[in-house]
Amino acid sequence: MALLVVLGGGLVGGGAREGGALVGASFAQEAGAPAPQASEPDAEAKALLEKVRATYANLRAMSARAVVRSEGYSESTKDRAASFAGVRAQVGDWKIAVREEGQGEGEGAKRGVDIAYDGASARSLRHKEKAVAQRTLVKVSDVRSFFVQQDAGQFVPWEVLGSDELDAPRGTRVLGKVTIDGAECTLLELVQTPPLKAGEKDDGRPREIVVLAVQDQGALVRRIERVQEAPGGKRFTRVLTLEGLKINDEATAMDFSPATPDGYAVRTRGGSASGGSGREKGGKLGGGTKGAEDEGGEGGGQAGRAGSKPHGVTWPHEPGTLTAGTPLPEFSLKNPKGDVVTNKTYEGKVMVVDVWGTWCPPCRAAMPALQRVHDKFKGKPVAVVGFNYERAPNADPVAFKKQNNYTYDLLLEAGPYVDAFKVGGFPTFYVVGADGKVVWGGTGLMPPPGVTRATPRQSVEYLEATLTKLVEGELAKLEAVNAKVDPDAAKVEEAIKKP
Repeated sequence: MALLVVLGGGLVGGGAREGGALVGASFAQEAGAPAPQASEPDAEAKALLEKVRATYANLRAMSARAVVRSEGYSESTKDRAASFAGVRAQVGDWKIAVREEGQGEGEGAKRGVDIAYDGASARSLRHKEKAVAQRTLVKVSDVRSFFVQQDAGQFVPWEVLGSDELDAPRGTRVLGKVTIDGAECTLLELVQTPPLKAGEKDDGRPREIVVLAVQDQGALVRRIERVQEAPGGKRFTRVLTLEGLKINDEATAMDFSPATPDGYAVRTRGGSASGGSGREKGGKLGGGTKGAEDEGGEGGGQAGRAGSKPHGVTWPHEPGTLTAGTPLPEFSLKNPKGDVVTNKTYEGKVMVVDVWGTWCPPCRAAMPALQRVHDKFKGKPVAVVGFNYERAPNADPVAFKKQNNYTYDLLLEAGPYVDAFKVGGFPTFYVVGADGKVVWGGTGLMPPPGVTRATPRQSVEYLEATLTKLVEGELAKLEAVNAKVDPDAAKVEEAIKKP
């Protein structure tokens, strides 16, 4: 799955400061003024970019203390830090490990990041839930997406780990100099999506730049800043600083295949197991195909689980979520008006549940699809409901939804229900039948079948299509029940196909 992951590195010179972070020069403009066009790469920028590519093409290992600061989101600007290590595997791809500071096992464990990818399987140890989320992954985009879902993507310098972002930027230029961790660095701007030209119609795409702080000695990237300008001029910045960066033989080793702690449940797309250190079968990153027991490979794996794909959807139910056929857990939350909302509020309705937070990039990316589903079934017994979970006390999900014209239901302070809803990553989605029972569950965003390198838009459109088909199927069942017709599968599917 391809997701927009916002990472970055602070800047000095060449732009305008906003909220403490330097916004790239391509976005530094007066309100209402025509946006400048992307700059043409000059000889100095081209040469520096080539040096960076060559450095990381030959790098064997790296480690650092990864410090992340986000600005422009509803979350706090407090730094988060983690140990990061990457080692190039024999096949030429990267093993990756991230462990957030302050994490550990036991009752006092925080909800945080402890995750690794060994070249075939990714494992996220979720100590608070005493669970391990495990996936067999064969594509770089899937590895990146899994780390994002587990709230670990921001600690990894994806831009230099075989990412296409260094290959064909829309504009490149040198911005100036900065000192990081005692090392002199040059600031290299890469325009990913150019600003709008004067008079150009806004198509709703976010505008992005990435600025790399490249160490003058050795062309190592010490800091990455990604600036995203959303429609309406709102800016989001995420800064990733690699402190104490070590490479090759000096790099600090980490465990890329952590064992499952005693008493932890292992959650895979194919089911759950307890204890031990079992692995799923699978191929290498960047090539090969998955075995017949894997969940996401094309051609294999899904054939034996037709029951996990209600109404013929191609996105299989995520077994790590609530089991299909079980009732949605009882909840009692307030909406923005202060009214108490419970399961009974949605009795007799098909529910689309979205567990989300304003701090979560994939959550925000999915919201236009949820709004379109809400609009599509307006006037029918369907409720799209966002269960909001925030980390920062000053977050304002009500204002966020209002600013973006999202009008589907919002329930606040859903943190106490995250465990009951078996949220293993954000966003988590459910479709619940009119009888209050779970029909389908999914986590994050998924590429459409047969698309090896999906764009963010393709993944969001696939989510919308999946939710639409599931809701249509449940409405057909409900209509059959109301008409006192036997709602067997054949009749339901026949009703779905009718225009």
